Amino acid sequence: MVMLLGLRFYLVNITCEGYRDLTTNFGSHLVAMGFITPEFSARLAQIGLSEDLASEHSGCVGSKRNTVFVDVSNFTITPRQLEQELAQKCGQTGGGRRTLGGGGGGACTPEGVVAALGAAGVGSGVPRVFHQSYMTRNLPAELLPHVQSWHGYLAAQGWRRVWWTDADNYWLVHTHYPQWAAAWDALYHPIERADTARYFYLHRYGGLYADVDMAYFEQRWVALV
Repeated sequence: MVMLLGLRFYLVNITCEGYRDLTTNFGSHLVAMGFITPEFSARLAQIGLSEDLASEHSGCVGSKRNTVFVDVSNFTITPRQLEQELAQKCGQTGGGRRTLGGGGGGACTPEGVVAALGAAGVGSGVPRVFHQSYMTRNLPAELLPHVQSWHGYLAAQGWRRVWWTDADNYWLVHTHYPQWAAAWDALYHPIERADTARYFYLHRYGGLYADVDMAYFEQRWVALV
């Protein structure tokens, strides 16, 4: 079941248009091999219905004709703004400079980023910078509550909230990780490039990343006596 669900989302990421045919054909092959029942195959085929592909969890939400978009610029900063802030502060905090990505442009050391932005907790080596990404800075409105659940909490804690677009991802890889640029450009689908770019965010800047369809819930620990 985990494998099938994982394949479902992988197929959506590859192509939204051909997903219905893929799920139907894949289910029939599994029935023929005796892995699943015909009833489960029928359910698998239903996963490819158009209303499922229109949900915000499918990866196809941006293709909905009636989608309302919201500009996130009023509560986030751009990656280049973060880069400029660190360039100014690293020398002041004694963070030093070095090229983490191996390409053009220096970067704070990990210790320098923490000194410049503050630590996520006492004694923590995680800087207070929060990353999220979408194709552009215009987010589908149905995803806004998920995003705001994080930003409301993190703003009060003094975190930098950085919004990455496809263009920002291209800038990051080609500017600071040129040794990986050709391999990154060769990835088949835009979502694969976006998924890969997240590792570059955290390598260069540290911090925390969350998908835009994930919501923040405050964790409350209750002592059981």
